[in-house]
Amino acid sequence: MLELFGMFVFALLPIIWLVTALCGLHMEAHKASLGALVVAAFCALVGWKMTVVNAATAALEGFAMALWPIVIVIIAAVFTYNLTVHTGAMEKIKAMLCSVSSDMRVLVILIGWCFGNFLEGMAGFGTAVAIPASMLAALGVNPVTAILACLLANGLPTMFGSIGIPTATLATITGIDPISLAFTQALQAFPFVLVTPLLMVGILGGKKAMKGMVPVALIAGISFGLPEIAAARFIGTDLPDIVGAVCALVITAAYCLHHKGAEVPDEYRLEIAGTDERISVRDAFTAWCPFILIFVVLLATSKIVPFIHDPLSSFKSVVNIYAGDPTATLTFSWVNTPGVLIFLCGIAGGIIQGVPSARCWASCAIRSSR
Repeated sequence: MLELFGMFVFALLPIIWLVTALCGLHMEAHKASLGALVVAAFCALVGWKMTVVNAATAALEGFAMALWPIVIVIIAAVFTYNLTVHTGAMEKIKAMLCSVSSDMRVLVILIGWCFGNFLEGMAGFGTAVAIPASMLAALGVNPVTAILACLLANGLPTMFGSIGIPTATLATITGIDPISLAFTQALQAFPFVLVTPLLMVGILGGKKAMKGMVPVALIAGISFGLPEIAAARFIGTDLPDIVGAVCALVITAAYCLHHKGAEVPDEYRLEIAGTDERISVRDAFTAWCPFILIFVVLLATSKIVPFIHDPLSSFKSVVNIYAGDPTATLTFSWVNTPGVLIFLCGIAGGIIQGVPSARCWASCAIRSSR
Protein backbone atom coordinates (compact mmCIF):
# COMPACT_ATOMS: atom_id res chain seq x y z
CA MET A 1 0.00 0.00 0.00
CA LEU A 2 2.84 2.37 0.91
CA GLU A 3 4.60 1.62 -2.38
CA LEU A 4 1.38 2.27 -4.31
CA PHE A 5 0.93 5.63 -2.55
CA GLY A 6 4.53 6.52 -3.37
CA MET A 7 3.97 5.81 -7.07
CA PHE A 8 0.79 7.91 -6.92
CA VAL A 9 2.71 10.89 -5.52
CA PHE A 10 5.48 10.28 -8.06
CA ALA A 11 2.92 10.41 -10.87
CA LEU A 12 1.66 13.74 -9.53
CA LEU A 13 5.10 15.38 -9.67
CA PRO A 14 4.48 17.24 -12.98
CA ILE A 15 1.25 18.71 -11.57
CA ILE A 16 2.92 19.54 -8.25
CA TRP A 17 5.66 21.31 -10.20
CA LEU A 18 3.10 23.32 -12.20
CA VAL A 19 1.24 24.48 -9.09
CA THR A 20 4.50 25.39 -7.34
CA ALA A 21 5.95 27.18 -10.37
CA LEU A 22 2.82 29.18 -11.15
CA CYS A 23 1.60 29.99 -7.63
CA GLY A 24 4.76 29.87 -5.56
CA LEU A 25 7.50 30.96 -7.95
CA HIS A 26 5.21 33.16 -10.11
CA MET A 27 6.83 31.72 -13.21
CA GLU A 28 5.50 32.51 -16.67
CA ALA A 29 3.11 29.84 -17.92
CA HIS A 30 5.16 28.69 -20.91
CA LYS A 31 8.30 28.33 -18.78
CA ALA A 32 6.39 26.43 -16.08
CA SER A 33 4.92 24.13 -18.73
CA LEU A 34 8.33 23.37 -20.21
CA GLY A 35 9.50 22.54 -16.70
CA ALA A 36 6.52 20.21 -16.28
CA LEU A 37 7.50 18.49 -19.53
CA VAL A 38 10.99 17.90 -18.17
CA VAL A 39 9.61 16.53 -14.88
CA ALA A 40 7.16 14.27 -16.75
CA ALA A 41 9.97 12.96 -18.97
CA PHE A 42 12.08 12.22 -15.87
CA CYS A 43 9.18 10.34 -14.26
CA ALA A 44 8.59 8.34 -17.44
CA LEU A 45 12.23 7.39 -17.95
CA VAL A 46 13.10 6.70 -14.29
CA GLY A 47 9.82 5.68 -12.67
CA TRP A 48 8.19 3.71 -15.49
CA LYS A 49 11.35 2.69 -17.36
CA MET A 50 10.15 4.00 -20.71
CA THR A 51 12.62 4.03 -23.54
CA VAL A 52 13.83 7.36 -24.86
CA VAL A 53 12.05 6.75 -28.16
CA ASN A 54 8.74 5.97 -26.46
CA ALA A 55 9.02 9.01 -24.19
CA ALA A 56 9.89 11.29 -27.12
CA THR A 57 7.05 10.03 -29.33
CA ALA A 58 4.60 10.27 -26.42
CA ALA A 59 5.57 13.93 -25.99
CA LEU A 60 5.26 14.47 -29.75
CA GLU A 61 1.76 12.99 -29.68
CA GLY A 62 0.87 15.45 -26.92
CA PHE A 63 2.16 18.36 -29.00
CA ALA A 64 0.18 17.19 -32.03
CA MET A 65 -3.01 16.77 -30.01
CA ALA A 66 -2.55 20.24 -28.51
CA LEU A 67 -1.96 21.87 -31.88
CA TRP A 68 -4.96 20.26 -33.57
CA PRO A 69 -7.69 20.81 -32.53
CA ILE A 70 -6.97 22.82 -29.34
CA VAL A 71 -4.61 25.62 -30.43
CA ILE A 72 -6.42 26.14 -33.74
CA VAL A 73 -9.66 26.75 -31.81
CA ILE A 74 -8.06 29.42 -29.63
CA ILE A 75 -6.46 31.22 -32.57
CA ALA A 76 -9.69 31.10 -34.59
CA ALA A 77 -11.79 32.45 -31.70
CA VAL A 78 -9.40 35.28 -30.89
CA PHE A 79 -9.15 36.05 -34.62
CA THR A 80 -12.93 36.43 -34.75
CA TYR A 81 -12.94 38.68 -31.68
CA ASN A 82 -10.15 40.86 -33.09
CA LEU A 83 -12.06 41.15 -36.34
CA THR A 84 -15.16 42.45 -34.57
CA VAL A 85 -12.95 44.97 -32.76
CA HIS A 86 -11.45 46.15 -36.08
CA THR A 87 -14.84 46.56 -37.73
CA GLY A 88 -16.33 48.36 -34.73
CA ALA A 89 -18.89 45.60 -34.23
CA MET A 90 -17.67 44.94 -30.69
CA GLU A 91 -18.53 48.51 -29.70
CA LYS A 92 -22.06 47.97 -31.00
CA ILE A 93 -22.32 44.69 -29.12
CA LYS A 94 -21.13 46.44 -25.97
CA ALA A 95 -23.65 49.26 -26.51
CA MET A 96 -26.49 46.77 -27.00
CA LEU A 97 -25.60 44.91 -23.82
CA CYS A 98 -25.33 48.17 -21.90
CA SER A 99 -28.66 49.41 -23.27
CA VAL A 100 -30.36 46.53 -21.48
CA SER A 101 -29.58 48.06 -18.09
CA SER A 102 -27.48 50.76 -16.47
CA ASP A 103 -27.11 48.54 -13.39
CA MET A 104 -23.53 47.38 -12.92
CA ARG A 105 -24.77 44.18 -11.29
CA VAL A 106 -26.90 43.24 -14.30
CA LEU A 107 -24.04 43.94 -16.70
CA VAL A 108 -21.72 41.70 -14.69
CA ILE A 109 -24.22 38.87 -15.23
CA LEU A 110 -24.86 39.64 -18.91
CA ILE A 111 -21.21 40.14 -19.89
CA GLY A 112 -19.33 38.04 -17.33
CA TRP A 113 -21.76 35.12 -17.12
CA CYS A 114 -23.77 34.95 -20.37
CA PHE A 115 -21.27 36.32 -22.91
CA GLY A 116 -18.32 34.90 -20.97
CA ASN A 117 -19.78 31.39 -21.05
CA PHE A 118 -20.29 31.70 -24.81
CA LEU A 119 -16.61 32.60 -25.20
CA GLU A 120 -15.63 29.68 -22.97
CA GLY A 121 -17.66 27.28 -25.07
CA MET A 122 -16.20 28.72 -28.26
CA ALA A 123 -12.54 29.21 -27.28
CA GLY A 124 -11.75 28.70 -23.61
CA PHE A 125 -8.17 28.99 -22.33
CA GLY A 126 -8.54 32.39 -20.66
CA THR A 127 -10.53 34.20 -23.35
CA ALA A 128 -13.70 33.91 -21.24
CA VAL A 129 -11.99 35.86 -18.46
CA ALA A 130 -9.78 38.29 -20.37
CA ILE A 131 -12.38 39.58 -22.85
CA PRO A 132 -15.45 40.02 -20.57
CA ALA A 133 -13.29 41.44 -17.74
CA SER A 134 -11.76 44.02 -20.09
CA MET A 135 -15.25 44.95 -21.35
CA LEU A 136 -16.52 45.40 -17.79
CA ALA A 137 -13.46 47.43 -16.81
CA ALA A 138 -13.98 49.68 -19.84
CA LEU A 139 -17.55 50.30 -18.63
CA GLY A 140 -16.33 51.49 -15.24
CA VAL A 141 -16.28 48.34 -13.10
CA ASN A 142 -13.23 48.07 -10.85
CA PRO A 143 -10.71 45.98 -12.87
CA VAL A 144 -9.86 43.63 -9.98
CA THR A 145 -13.55 43.12 -9.20
CA ALA A 146 -14.28 42.45 -12.89
CA ILE A 147 -11.52 39.85 -13.08
CA LEU A 148 -12.65 38.10 -9.88
CA ALA A 149 -16.27 37.97 -11.06
CA CYS A 150 -15.28 36.56 -14.45
CA LEU A 151 -12.94 34.03 -12.84
CA LEU A 152 -15.80 32.84 -10.65
CA ALA A 153 -18.09 32.56 -13.67
CA ASN A 154 -15.44 30.62 -15.57
CA GLY A 155 -15.18 27.92 -12.89
CA LEU A 156 -18.19 25.98 -14.23
CA PRO A 157 -18.31 26.01 -18.05
CA THR A 158 -14.70 24.88 -18.49
CA MET A 159 -15.70 21.20 -18.72
CA PHE A 160 -17.35 22.03 -22.05
CA GLY A 161 -14.86 24.74 -23.02
CA SER A 162 -13.22 24.96 -26.44
CA ILE A 163 -16.10 23.08 -28.08
CA GLY A 164 -16.09 20.42 -25.37
CA ILE A 165 -12.45 19.36 -25.69
CA PRO A 166 -11.91 18.60 -21.93
CA THR A 167 -14.92 16.27 -21.71
CA ALA A 168 -14.32 14.72 -25.14
CA THR A 169 -10.70 14.00 -24.20
CA LEU A 170 -11.73 12.45 -20.88
CA ALA A 171 -14.28 10.27 -22.66
CA THR A 172 -11.66 9.12 -25.17
CA ILE A 173 -9.10 8.27 -22.48
CA THR A 174 -11.52 6.44 -20.17
CA GLY A 175 -13.70 4.82 -22.83
CA ILE A 176 -16.87 6.32 -21.33
CA ASP A 177 -19.66 7.21 -23.73
CA PRO A 178 -19.24 10.97 -24.45
CA ILE A 179 -22.95 11.79 -24.28
CA SER A 180 -23.42 9.93 -20.97
CA LEU A 181 -20.37 11.66 -19.51
CA ALA A 182 -21.48 15.10 -20.72
CA PHE A 183 -25.01 14.62 -19.39
CA THR A 184 -23.77 13.45 -15.98
CA GLN A 185 -21.38 16.39 -15.67
CA ALA A 186 -24.08 18.89 -16.61
CA LEU A 187 -26.43 17.44 -13.98
CA GLN A 188 -23.72 17.53 -11.31
CA ALA A 189 -22.86 21.15 -12.10
CA PHE A 190 -26.47 22.40 -12.18
CA PRO A 191 -26.77 23.35 -8.45
CA PHE A 192 -23.60 25.44 -8.74
CA VAL A 193 -24.84 26.99 -12.00
CA LEU A 194 -27.90 28.27 -10.12
CA VAL A 195 -25.93 30.13 -7.45
CA THR A 196 -22.91 31.40 -9.41
CA PRO A 197 -24.56 34.49 -11.01
CA LEU A 198 -25.70 35.66 -7.57
CA LEU A 199 -22.22 35.06 -6.13
CA MET A 200 -20.77 37.15 -8.96
CA VAL A 201 -23.02 40.00 -7.88
CA GLY A 202 -21.88 39.46 -4.30
CA ILE A 203 -18.29 40.12 -5.37
CA LEU A 204 -19.34 43.68 -6.25
CA GLY A 205 -20.54 44.52 -2.75
CA GLY A 206 -21.44 41.53 -0.61
CA LYS A 207 -24.99 40.97 0.63
CA LYS A 208 -25.90 44.59 -0.04
CA ALA A 209 -25.25 44.16 -3.76
CA MET A 210 -27.38 40.99 -3.86
CA LYS A 211 -30.49 42.85 -2.68
CA GLY A 212 -33.12 42.73 -5.43
CA MET A 213 -30.90 40.67 -7.74
CA VAL A 214 -32.11 37.17 -6.85
CA PRO A 215 -34.70 36.96 -9.69
CA VAL A 216 -32.21 38.10 -12.38
CA ALA A 217 -29.48 35.81 -11.06
CA LEU A 218 -31.81 32.80 -10.89
CA ILE A 219 -33.09 33.42 -14.41
CA ALA A 220 -29.51 33.68 -15.68
CA GLY A 221 -28.59 30.43 -13.93
CA ILE A 222 -31.68 28.44 -14.94
CA SER A 223 -31.68 29.69 -18.55
CA PHE A 224 -28.06 28.55 -18.87
CA GLY A 225 -28.22 25.33 -16.86
CA LEU A 226 -31.31 23.67 -18.33
CA PRO A 227 -30.33 24.18 -22.01
CA GLU A 228 -26.81 23.03 -21.13
CA ILE A 229 -28.22 19.78 -19.72
CA ALA A 230 -30.46 19.31 -22.77
CA ALA A 231 -27.56 19.96 -25.19
CA ALA A 232 -25.32 17.54 -23.29
CA ARG A 233 -28.02 14.86 -23.43
CA PHE A 234 -28.99 15.19 -27.09
CA ILE A 235 -25.92 16.71 -28.79
CA GLY A 236 -22.94 15.60 -26.68
CA THR A 237 -19.77 17.34 -25.60
CA ASP A 238 -19.43 20.02 -28.27
CA LEU A 239 -22.16 22.59 -27.70
CA PRO A 240 -23.57 22.58 -24.11
CA ASP A 241 -21.80 25.84 -23.17
CA ILE A 242 -22.68 27.63 -26.39
CA VAL A 243 -26.34 26.56 -26.38
CA GLY A 244 -26.69 27.42 -22.70
CA ALA A 245 -24.97 30.80 -23.08
CA VAL A 246 -27.09 31.85 -26.07
CA CYS A 247 -30.29 30.94 -24.21
CA ALA A 248 -29.11 32.69 -21.05
CA LEU A 249 -28.14 35.86 -22.92
CA VAL A 250 -31.46 36.12 -24.77
CA ILE A 251 -33.72 35.22 -21.83
CA THR A 252 -31.85 37.29 -19.22
CA ALA A 253 -31.68 40.33 -21.51
CA ALA A 254 -35.42 40.03 -22.27
CA TYR A 255 -36.24 39.86 -18.56
CA CYS A 256 -34.04 42.88 -17.77
CA LEU A 257 -35.56 44.91 -20.61
CA HIS A 258 -39.04 44.10 -19.30
CA HIS A 259 -38.02 45.40 -15.85
CA LYS A 260 -35.83 48.23 -17.09
CA GLY A 261 -37.79 50.86 -15.19
CA ALA A 262 -36.73 49.48 -11.82
CA GLU A 263 -34.72 51.90 -9.69
CA VAL A 264 -30.96 51.31 -9.64
CA PRO A 265 -29.00 52.19 -6.47
CA ASP A 266 -26.58 55.07 -7.07
CA GLU A 267 -23.49 53.04 -6.22
CA TYR A 268 -24.30 50.51 -8.96
CA ARG A 269 -25.57 52.91 -11.65
CA LEU A 270 -23.27 53.28 -14.65
CA GLU A 271 -23.46 56.35 -16.89
CA ILE A 272 -22.43 54.98 -20.27
CA ALA A 273 -22.16 57.24 -23.29
CA GLY A 274 -23.77 56.11 -26.52
CA THR A 275 -26.28 53.67 -25.05
CA ASP A 276 -29.19 55.93 -25.98
CA GLU A 277 -28.34 55.73 -29.68
CA ARG A 278 -30.79 53.52 -31.53
CA ILE A 279 -29.22 50.56 -33.32
CA SER A 280 -31.23 49.18 -36.22
CA VAL A 281 -32.03 45.50 -36.52
CA ARG A 282 -29.76 45.30 -39.56
CA ASP A 283 -26.82 46.88 -37.69
CA ALA A 284 -27.42 44.62 -34.69
CA PHE A 285 -27.46 41.52 -36.89
CA THR A 286 -24.32 42.67 -38.72
CA ALA A 287 -22.49 43.22 -35.43
CA TRP A 288 -23.45 39.81 -34.04
CA CYS A 289 -23.23 37.91 -37.36
CA PRO A 290 -19.81 36.23 -36.77
CA PHE A 291 -21.06 34.78 -33.47
CA ILE A 292 -24.47 33.90 -34.95
CA LEU A 293 -22.74 32.09 -37.80
CA ILE A 294 -20.51 30.21 -35.35
CA PHE A 295 -23.54 29.05 -33.36
CA VAL A 296 -25.53 27.99 -36.44
CA VAL A 297 -22.62 26.31 -38.24
CA LEU A 298 -21.40 24.38 -35.20
CA LEU A 299 -24.94 23.21 -34.53
CA ALA A 300 -25.51 22.25 -38.18
CA THR A 301 -22.26 20.27 -38.38
CA SER A 302 -22.80 18.42 -35.09
CA LYS A 303 -23.98 14.83 -34.81
CA ILE A 304 -27.62 15.89 -34.60
CA VAL A 305 -27.47 16.70 -38.33
CA PRO A 306 -25.85 13.51 -39.66
CA PHE A 307 -26.29 14.26 -43.38
CA ILE A 308 -23.95 17.27 -42.91
CA HIS A 309 -21.76 15.92 -40.12
CA ASP A 310 -20.88 12.56 -41.69
CA PRO A 311 -19.63 13.75 -45.10
CA LEU A 312 -17.53 16.53 -43.58
CA SER A 313 -16.08 14.14 -40.99
CA SER A 314 -14.81 11.87 -43.77
CA PHE A 315 -12.03 14.37 -44.49
CA LYS A 316 -9.62 13.07 -41.88
CA SER A 317 -6.25 11.43 -41.31
CA VAL A 318 -5.51 8.66 -38.80
CA VAL A 319 -1.89 8.47 -37.67
CA ASN A 320 0.17 6.59 -35.11
CA ILE A 321 2.78 8.73 -33.39
CA TYR A 322 3.47 6.97 -30.07
CA ALA A 323 5.99 4.20 -30.76
CA GLY A 324 5.05 2.22 -27.66
CA ASP A 325 1.63 1.16 -28.92
CA PRO A 326 0.89 0.71 -32.64
CA THR A 327 -2.87 0.72 -31.91
CA ALA A 328 -2.73 4.16 -30.27
CA THR A 329 -3.83 6.46 -33.08
CA LEU A 330 -4.79 10.10 -33.44
CA THR A 331 -7.50 11.27 -35.80
CA PHE A 332 -7.14 14.70 -37.40
CA SER A 333 -10.37 16.08 -38.87
CA TRP A 334 -9.45 18.65 -41.48
CA VAL A 335 -12.87 20.21 -42.20
CA ASN A 336 -15.40 19.31 -39.50
CA THR A 337 -13.29 20.59 -36.65
CA PRO A 338 -14.27 23.64 -34.56
CA GLY A 339 -11.13 25.67 -35.29
CA VAL A 340 -11.59 25.52 -39.07
CA LEU A 341 -15.34 26.20 -38.84
CA ILE A 342 -14.84 29.18 -36.51
CA PHE A 343 -12.22 30.61 -38.88
CA LEU A 344 -14.61 30.29 -41.83
CA CYS A 345 -17.44 31.89 -39.84
CA GLY A 346 -15.15 34.71 -38.73
CA ILE A 347 -14.10 35.40 -42.31
CA ALA A 348 -17.71 35.29 -43.55
CA GLY A 349 -18.79 37.57 -40.72
CA GLY A 350 -15.98 40.00 -41.53
CA ILE A 351 -17.06 40.15 -45.16
CA ILE A 352 -20.65 40.88 -44.08
CA GLN A 353 -19.31 43.63 -41.79
CA GLY A 354 -17.37 45.11 -44.71
CA VAL A 355 -13.76 44.47 -43.77
CA PRO A 356 -11.93 47.31 -45.56
CA SER A 357 -8.74 45.64 -46.76
CA ALA A 358 -6.41 42.67 -46.68
CA ARG A 359 -4.28 44.63 -44.23
CA CYS A 360 -7.07 44.30 -41.67
CA TRP A 361 -7.15 40.51 -42.13
CA ALA A 362 -3.39 40.37 -41.62
CA SER A 363 -3.56 42.55 -38.51
CA CYS A 364 -6.26 40.33 -36.98
CA ALA A 365 -4.28 37.18 -37.77
CA ILE A 366 -1.08 38.57 -36.22
CA ARG A 367 -2.85 39.73 -33.08
CA SER A 368 -4.64 36.38 -32.76
CA SER A 369 -1.39 34.43 -32.90
CA ARG A 370 0.11 36.34 -30.01
